[in-house]
Parts: sequence; C-alpha cells; structure tokens
Amino acid sequence: MLHVVIRSLALLLILLFATPATAQSVSSPLSRWILDSMIRAQPEAPWRDTYPQTAEIFAKVATDSPLFSGEDGPRKTAAWLVSTAWFEGRFDPKAKGDGRCLDSEPVTVAQLEAAINSPPGTPMRPKLRCKKKGPPQSFCMFQVGKSNFEFLKTSEEEIMGSVEVCTRHAVTMMKSSISLCRSHPQDEWLAQYASGGGECGGKVLPNGEKAGLLESRHRVNKAKWLFTNVKAKE
Repeated sequence: MLHVVIRSLALLLILLFATPATAQSVSSPLSRWILDSMIRAQPEAPWRDTYPQTAEIFAKVATDSPLFSGEDGPRKTAAWLVSTAWFEGRFDPKAKGDGRCLDSEPVTVAQLEAAINSPPGTPMRPKLRCKKKGPPQSFCMFQVGKSNFEFLKTSEEEIMGSVEVCTRHAVTMMKSSISLCRSHPQDEWLAQYASGGGECGGKVLPNGEKAGLLESRHRVNKAKWLFTNVKAKE
C-alpha cells in the first residue's frame, strides 16, 4: 500500500514541476492571448520553451508602439506580430535565413513540364533545390534584413541578442511598409516589409503578380484569423 502512495506522490510532483514551458503563467491577458495564438499557429517547435518570454515581449511592444489606434489596437498589433513572426521565422529567436544560393541542382524536364502545365495564377517557375547557401542575410524571428541595419541603426549581434530589439525593429519596418502601401487594401500593407526595396510589392512573379503583395496578404489574413478566432481570456 505504501508503494502505491509513494508512486502517486511522485506522479503528482512530476505533473507539478515538469509542466511544459508554454503552460507557464504570463503577466497579462494580452500576453496570454499572444501565447495562445503562438501555440495555435505553431504547436510544436524545438524552441517552444521560449514562447512565454516572446509573448511577454510582443505584448509590451504592441502596447508601447501599436500599429493601430483604438481599444483593440494593441491586440490587433499583436496579431500582426504573431503572424509575421510565424511566417518569417516560426518564432525561432535564433532564426537566420535568405542566404544566397551558391549551388543548386539542375532543373529536370519533369519540373519544367510541371511548371508549364501549372494551373492559371500559379508561378510558372520550377522550384530549385539549393545544395549550398552563402552567409545568411536576414536575422531573428522577424527576419530583419542586413540591408536595413543602417536605417535601423542596429547590427546582427544586437538583433540576435534580444527578442525585444528584434521586435521593435520589426515594428519600425512594419510602420514604414504601412506608410508606403497605405493606398493599397489593408491586407497588402506589409508588401514592402515582405519584399524589401523602396516600393510597395517588389519583384513581379512569372504570373504577373508582385511577390510582396501576395506575401502581405498571407500575413495579414492570418493575423485577422487569429484576431477573430483565438478568444481573449481575462
């Protein structure tokens, strides 16, 4: 009988002290909502134990520097942060990317035929598998490009060393993109952020659409979905 009691106590201790990091308490309803949204977007990740801290930072930045006015401004801003960080870096604080492909596998006849016969509206370009990439050009979960460092007065070390610095710079870039793309529908306001450069939309895809507009719609529509479907908790 005693061994049964001991095993029960041991199980209780495991449940109490081995709680997953993402179930840790956060300090406000907004950060709780952000954490729930992150888990909804990316339930599993090697860096999942960083989610609570990231949620706290997103809440702080969304409150300090909202993209939108009004009572729901911070939560709407947070939704845009969650969506963009998911698309850009899957919430990985140490994400690095956009290294130039130095060597790719040759395109096969089958790939060319598939591209030519692709449905209307899809890019008519075979996807190449890169065998060797150059040094990364974009950093942290928001994939802040090295080309923006001078404008942001930052560095790779600063961006990679602090999620808050990364997030605040991302908000600065979002505000710049929104200003540049203000004449477009709202779901295209992040086009310049997504594509870079000095215009709203960036390069034109083989199907005639600007890449940045398409990428912005993906990000903003996911943010709208999160805002509507992840319920706020008091």
